[in-house]
Amino acid sequence: MAGPSDASQEHSAPRLPPTVLVVVIRWVAVLATVLLSLGGLVWVALRLFPDWLPAGAWTHPYTGVGLVVELIILLGALLAGMVVLAGLRRWEARIARAREARYKAWARERQEAQREQAAAAARVEAERIGGTEAVLVLDLIQSTELIRERGDEFFRDLLRRIETAFIPVAREYGTRCVDGHGDGFLFCFERVDQALEAVQGMYARLPGVNQLMPPGVEVAFRASLHVGPTFTDTRGNRTGLAVLKTVRLGAVMESLYGRGAGRNSLVISHDALSALGPKGASAKLLGNVALRGFPGTHPVYQIEV
Repeated sequence: MAGPSDASQEHSAPRLPPTVLVVVIRWVAVLATVLLSLGGLVWVALRLFPDWLPAGAWTHPYTGVGLVVELIILLGALLAGMVVLAGLRRWEARIARAREARYKAWARERQEAQREQAAAAARVEAERIGGTEAVLVLDLIQSTELIRERGDEFFRDLLRRIETAFIPVAREYGTRCVDGHGDGFLFCFERVDQALEAVQGMYARLPGVNQLMPPGVEVAFRASLHVGPTFTDTRGNRTGLAVLKTVRLGAVMESLYGRGAGRNSLVISHDALSALGPKGASAKLLGNVALRGFPGTHPVYQIEV
């Protein structure tokens, strides 16, 4: 019976991974096969040309079974080595396939777990009704004309450049969500002043974006800002009347001043202006404007950014 020290040594002894073990055995078999081949060639040479040995250096390598039998034994040994090598390669391939299958199963389980976590988070977030947020929407001006003139591929690359410029700024100022809607973006912030500073930071990056544009192309945006209760749908997107009103505010500059008006402008609702406090002192009233889908008229302000 093994004592405690023996048992602890037995349990603590490291075990080689199967792949490492196979590689070690394979290289040992390769080395043995090479040595056997070289030794066999030397043996055959000495049997065929015994005069190569210096006199008295070594007894002639006779085995008493004949050269043909010796060659058969040698070839059999080489064939056995090749068979061992082939078996080891198949063993190694089986181990690799098994590891790949285990990895794929682990990856599937991880993806399923991540999907379940995301779905659970979306369900929890979807139940968050009544949370007040500052909703910021930015729309690319005359995007339809741009797509028609330059094509879908150009517009796709343009949106990627704008995402690279805008989204880091929005995250820097604490955006809670990032959502694209065709030719624009929607961001939600905890406070209205965060959204205002984010707009200023995004517009500051537009000259760099326009430097990469072809001659005659200069992109510009209209931004709209409102504050109100929002909630998240099952796809993780913000929705609610506050979001819809912000989208409607985005059309005010064009409805008041015509197609293409309001380049790099910001319009805000009365609720957003009230939440800004002293930071909204420079706001200019554009008028009481009808917003599609909302009864009556609504005061809309512009802030220079």
